[in-house]
Amino acid sequence: MLRALIKFLFYLLVVSSFVGVFKLSADLGKISFNLKWTQLALVLLFPSLVLFFIAQGKIKLMKLERYDILILLYFLSNLLSSVFKSGNIIHIKSAFGVLSYVMIYFISSYLIEILNLRKKIIQILLGVNMFSVFFGLFAFLLAFVTQMDNIGVSMHHMGGGIPSIRSLTFEPNLFAIITGAIVCLQMPFVFEIKAHKGKRIYTMISIIAIFLSFTRSVYGSLVFAFLLIGTYANKVIKRRILIGAILISFIVIPTFLFYANNDIVALIVERSSNIANFEEGSALSRFRAYHIGIEGFVRSPILGNGTMSADTRVYEVDYERYVAGTPGWLTGLWIQALHDTGIIGLIVVFWLFYQLIIGNLKKYKTETNPQNRSLFLGFAAANLLLFIATNASSIMWTAFTYVFWAINVSYMRKKKI
Repeated sequence: MLRALIKFLFYLLVVSSFVGVFKLSADLGKISFNLKWTQLALVLLFPSLVLFFIAQGKIKLMKLERYDILILLYFLSNLLSSVFKSGNIIHIKSAFGVLSYVMIYFISSYLIEILNLRKKIIQILLGVNMFSVFFGLFAFLLAFVTQMDNIGVSMHHMGGGIPSIRSLTFEPNLFAIITGAIVCLQMPFVFEIKAHKGKRIYTMISIIAIFLSFTRSVYGSLVFAFLLIGTYANKVIKRRILIGAILISFIVIPTFLFYANNDIVALIVERSSNIANFEEGSALSRFRAYHIGIEGFVRSPILGNGTMSADTRVYEVDYERYVAGTPGWLTGLWIQALHDTGIIGLIVVFWLFYQLIIGNLKKYKTETNPQNRSLFLGFAAANLLLFIATNASSIMWTAFTYVFWAINVSYMRKKKI
């Protein structure tokens, strides 16, 4: 019974890592709270695990890998900068916010091992992402027809007269990054000779959904991720990737544009043209954020200035706002790490991504199981996508990243529990 409860709560944690729209809020007089579903699952998992250990009569320890240590160091770099360079209680609380995500990683890693859930969790991950993609496409069509905002789209992501898919996340960038990572994970399987047609169709639909999020960073990241897959994949997969790219570029897209309603084409062209616009909208906000981040780095280059400590207020003619909508938020991981944790924190994060990408590629070369080989190549490509795309929207503040890494590292652990 207790084991089943822990499984359920862990599945809730995985599913809720895709959801950024809904929160559990309550105001009970002197006590009020506003929890994400991932935080709720985490809170409930703690006492359940304690009872589980008591019932077992022992605690099985998990040997730390280099990836685990680097994720711990990421938290410590935030804590050190917030305590010793900032000293502001708000920044220290933000550093412990990082700890909550790190705990999601370690609890997920531990449960995947002791409950032997590696394959099951990947199936759940793919299933939830499938729902997210189709929900986003439905929301896009609904918003396009009604020209009204709804929970699954953003009508003001980049201007223009067409919505951007965000599905159940809080912004299109995050939806595109999550879906892009899942596409990368699937891609080595999609081009196999015996690949299921449904898997190929689902992957193509996911790519269309990413396109309709109008997210520049993921467009570019997918190109590099696919190049990585093409570089390491066998000749059959390389040939099929090339054929697929030709079909999309010269047959599918022109056919759609020819038969689509003229208004639809005009709006998509208008929206797509805004993708190259760096003088207003989200691109301008990011340039302003980079400027703020570099100024902060110059002030404190070694340890940084503290977690979420940037003064991101921008003064317009008659009002003030935050450059990325949230106090301290600098939109991208690299500029955020540079400002908040200095060179030390930036090196830790960079080395973490490097180890994840290289580690997966090494396992791909040595693995004898064909399915696991494809999985390692997919994980390497997904981490490359995360590495590039996080420049536009930091993935270190979303539960999905830590759940995804926990699954990935579970396949690379040298010693199981």
